[in-house]
Amino acid sequence: MSGAQISNKTKLSGGLTKSWHLAGVFGGAFLFLILTMSRRLGLYDEGVILFGSVRVLSGDVPYRDFYTFYGPAQFYALAALFKMFGPSVIVERIWDLLIRSSTILIIYLIINSAWSRRTALFTAFAAALWITAFQFYGYPVFPCLFFSLLSLYCIVLMLRGRRDITFLLVSGACIGIVSLFRYDVGVLAAVGGLLALGLFCLSQSYDAQRKRKTLVRWAVTYVCGVMLVSVPILLLLLSAVSLHDIFLNSVYLPAANYVRFRSLPFPSVAGIVSDVVHMKLKSVAILIVYLPILGALVGGVAAFSSGTKRLCADADGVRERGLVLHRRWILIQLSAFSALFFLKGVVRVQPIHMALAIVPALMIVCVTIEQWRQLDYKVAAILLWLTFACFIISSLPVGLDTGKRFATNLAKVVGIHSWVRPKFSKPSLPVLGTNSCYPPDGLERIRCFLLDQDRIEAIRYVQQRTKENDYIYVGTNRHDKIFVNDILFYFASKRLSATKWHQFDPGVQTTKDIQSEIISELRLKTPRYAALSSDWDDVQEPNESTLSSGVTLLDDFIKANYRRVASFGNLVIYELHE
Repeated sequence: MSGAQISNKTKLSGGLTKSWHLAGVFGGAFLFLILTMSRRLGLYDEGVILFGSVRVLSGDVPYRDFYTFYGPAQFYALAALFKMFGPSVIVERIWDLLIRSSTILIIYLIINSAWSRRTALFTAFAAALWITAFQFYGYPVFPCLFFSLLSLYCIVLMLRGRRDITFLLVSGACIGIVSLFRYDVGVLAAVGGLLALGLFCLSQSYDAQRKRKTLVRWAVTYVCGVMLVSVPILLLLLSAVSLHDIFLNSVYLPAANYVRFRSLPFPSVAGIVSDVVHMKLKSVAILIVYLPILGALVGGVAAFSSGTKRLCADADGVRERGLVLHRRWILIQLSAFSALFFLKGVVRVQPIHMALAIVPALMIVCVTIEQWRQLDYKVAAILLWLTFACFIISSLPVGLDTGKRFATNLAKVVGIHSWVRPKFSKPSLPVLGTNSCYPPDGLERIRCFLLDQDRIEAIRYVQQRTKENDYIYVGTNRHDKIFVNDILFYFASKRLSATKWHQFDPGVQTTKDIQSEIISELRLKTPRYAALSSDWDDVQEPNESTLSSGVTLLDDFIKANYRRVASFGNLVIYELHE
């Protein structure tokens, strides 16, 4: 056998080994996410995506036909999957878990490209632990996270000697895709990408003229990539929806109401320390909201300190310029993402709303903690250990909860009752919590997932008295004060919303103008049944969502035109007067 043949055989063997290794990371992540997934359905947030996708499938267009502040991408992606496989929670969850598993794989690839495989595996596992803990299935933030990190990885490939124009263009295109899922995240990601490109370029040992030329060429190519994807889709959307409707849904209403009606304060550090001392571990997970800003600071120190090269060298002292550049770029971009995405969650301070910033921050912590001795200043080392402590302490209760879900789901998988079709003596009263993969007729969309019994009975009551795709109205016990509403009811019951305002937000459906519009729609479509829930009547948050708007037009209309016919726990069914 010739030397060339041996070399080709070696390359092929190495490529196959790498492919199987990556498949193992992805497959392991997917299996882990399935076994630690919550089977409890999200009535509001998950309902927004599920029912919005069904509306798109039926021909409705976001903003024009139904209210939402999300970009169109998640609705259309799921609608396409529903077209192929039928509307169901299973389809949505698999799509969501594929995105999350791909995110974990990209995290592994990013870290493995410049650090050790051991560090990459540890970082991927740490990310997987939090990515499964966030739950909020179907949330468009997770595709945003995936494409943001994929954009970063494209720059890594460019720095490894590939064609820079191509990978810069693809990197920008990834950010263009991000903007189609969430406009606000797309803007932040684009700013973060340009900022990282600028800082990285300025940190190189080029002369001033070369720096300017390189920076302009990179920035123009990157922006062209963003526009190449986003502009045609937005123009297509504008051909079907007025600019006024897009602006009203995605800019004006969120900007006018989000801070006033959804804001939450940062948790008290003293309170968290007290909980740690008293071993109240469940409540200390909220500490993770401080990780993004700490991680951004650590990443900045690691990338720009005078000891950058020593920090960027691995344990064996390798100082190859390419490796140094890769590590510096990754730290700069992760720091930019962590700091900018932190701004998205700074209003409603909860781990899920900080998810975009938390994942880049924990990546920074995982790759720098091994090399803390190489930092020039004690203050920097103290900052790194403080960040690591924040990550570990907040991850403990998350790990415990994840373990419980793993044990519960594993028992369901191996239990014979999960795979035996039950015989329902009363079709209107299915025990969906024990044999949910075989629900009675009408509840196929939520098979294998859990919904409380009262809600199931209410859904069956409405289904038995209406036809599929009949109009219904799902609201709240009072419409002058709103927290959220049960959007999943529409999806699970296979019934249409009588109003474009099916998603409730305080400061929107509590106003006179919107309630008047809803009343006009109810008069036009005359839904026979209205399901009103009091589940969130007593929710008290430190914002204006707890205050009554004083507008009772919709409540008065329902009282005048509907009569109470049934109640199921906190859900009351009203029927239109004959």
